[in-house]
Amino acid sequence: MRSVGLALAASVWIFAYLWNHLDHSYGFGEGAFGFLMLVAIAGTALLASLVAVLRGRRGGWVIAAVCLLIPIVAVTVGNSISDRQEAESFATGDQIVLAAREYQRDRGFYPEALAELAPQYLGQIPETASGMFRRLPFNYRQDATGDDFTLSFDRPAWFVCSRSTTQAWECHD
Repeated sequence: MRSVGLALAASVWIFAYLWNHLDHSYGFGEGAFGFLMLVAIAGTALLASLVAVLRGRRGGWVIAAVCLLIPIVAVTVGNSISDRQEAESFATGDQIVLAAREYQRDRGFYPEALAELAPQYLGQIPETASGMFRRLPFNYRQDATGDDFTLSFDRPAWFVCSRSTTQAWECHD
């Protein structure tokens, strides 16, 4: 039982260290919390099962294998969801760009803020498909001359996707 307690303490320490490092060094947001918690729990279970194997207990190898598979499945499913969210956000952002172009044709300049597009050009200002528990807003920035703008949204793992009237969607860190 003492070894399980040590494994739990080690995983909590690793989780706290990773969370602090990623949050402060890279601006990692809420999305990382769930993933790191999953890694900490799977790590704790893996360490406990390896201790059971070393002590000659049955079932330790099965638990260890399951613990190794959990993060792999989580990353695979997460990437699939992330790809779908990105494609949906691109399509929604393209609608905003079309509305901003129509606004510019009617008035001779682009809006200073997305709110100026509603309700005449967009029924309401759409949000991105990104976010775990809530949708996140698009970021809009008019260039210095007012002749163009940049529409962007934040992605997990400190990525930002952006486009303008002259540039297609591009994601970078």
